[in-house]
Amino acid sequence: MGFPTWEPATHCTGSAAPGALALMRWFVENYHTKGGYNLGIYNCRSVRGARTTSMHGEGRACDLGFPVGDPDGDALLKLLLKNAGKLGIQCIIYERRIYSRKHPNGDHYTGLVPHTDHLHVELTREAAAHLTYATIKKALVSPYKSFKPGHRTLKVGAQGADVRWLQNKLNLKADGVFGPKTKVAVLRYERNQHRAHPKLVVDGIVGKLTWSILGVKTTY
Repeated sequence: MGFPTWEPATHCTGSAAPGALALMRWFVENYHTKGGYNLGIYNCRSVRGARTTSMHGEGRACDLGFPVGDPDGDALLKLLLKNAGKLGIQCIIYERRIYSRKHPNGDHYTGLVPHTDHLHVELTREAAAHLTYATIKKALVSPYKSFKPGHRTLKVGAQGADVRWLQNKLNLKADGVFGPKTKVAVLRYERNQHRAHPKLVVDGIVGKLTWSILGVKTTY
């Protein structure tokens, strides 16, 4: 089921629409531990660089925030694209690309705001008025509900939900990016475990043996 017909905004309504609030609630509940954050719904203003009313002015656009380049943002995009028609999503803009009934596979977005740190998700007026949290929850089964770590080796430069799992395990700030601080924590963990596991190489890389010591069964 594809995108519904796009409906432009005409005026400011004074508040966020119920359907947009429901979508944002679902997003925050499912993605806040994975780097997702609320970048807003209602804002009475014009489209940047134009005179037409922004979809935020009608309160039927959600900005679902993610760190720039976060692969979890791409995963959410795919999930929303798959269910756009079911939920009344008329348009999504993300990473300089716009997805709609006219461009279901995406097209280059020429607007002033590149939307690199968030998914801009617009609802039709019908969906904005009547879409419920229960409907969204039933339609959008988060890809993380059945997530399990241990499907790849992790080292500096890796990003994603498995990195967040590791960071939580090591009592670090879980931003999903395997950077220098995460490597230091992994090195510390490996040193502490080396006596009990002499075959463990202290290299700051989470391979099969490190995963096993962490209590994770690998799948690669």
